[in-house]
Amino acid sequence: MNELINEKTMTVKEIANVLGYKADTIQGKVKELFPDIVKNGIATRLNEQQVLEIKNKLTPRNLGLKSEVESAITELEIQQKIADGYKLAIELANRYKQRAELAENKCIEQQPKVELCDALTSAKNAIPMADAVKILETGFGRNIAFQRLRQFHILQANNTPYQEYIDRGYFRVKESVFAVKGINYVNKTTMVYQRGMDFLRKFFTENK
Repeated sequence: MNELINEKTMTVKEIANVLGYKADTIQGKVKELFPDIVKNGIATRLNEQQVLEIKNKLTPRNLGLKSEVESAITELEIQQKIADGYKLAIELANRYKQRAELAENKCIEQQPKVELCDALTSAKNAIPMADAVKILETGFGRNIAFQRLRQFHILQANNTPYQEYIDRGYFRVKESVFAVKGINYVNKTTMVYQRGMDFLRKFFTENK
């Protein structure tokens, strides 16, 4: 009898304060789990075992709270990923912009060579030897290029090709007349066809 009197008990209000629930919620659980101890006009008191059972029955609320916290964390992570993705997109856009600008500048720089190359797309067209040397990017100037071509008897002393290389379809000679003090002079320019470009590329590669 003394053990029952000395047993620690708690009221519904005390349990609600400790567990962080409304008193009505605790009262409802008491009626559900221990209907026999609920009496009108008498304060309901529960022992440690009963309080523990009520606490365990209220666990789903805790799980729900945990789920809400996890959802909030997940939402923050998603927002961070979106922010990171946006930042990365801006960085990539800037990189592509820089590359585009470099490519545009390169195209402008190469435009004269492109125009010269376009002149060679037809077998009827040819470009001056000096321009051909620029396109081939031999690493040296026109004077050295002409010197080597003369050295290997491809060009004559006046920098016009020998007939053999004209017959192969590599070159042709363009003549233009100009007058100086009433006297007409003929200027001869060596012109290079596409086949001649291929020949010169191979020649300068093998004779560096």
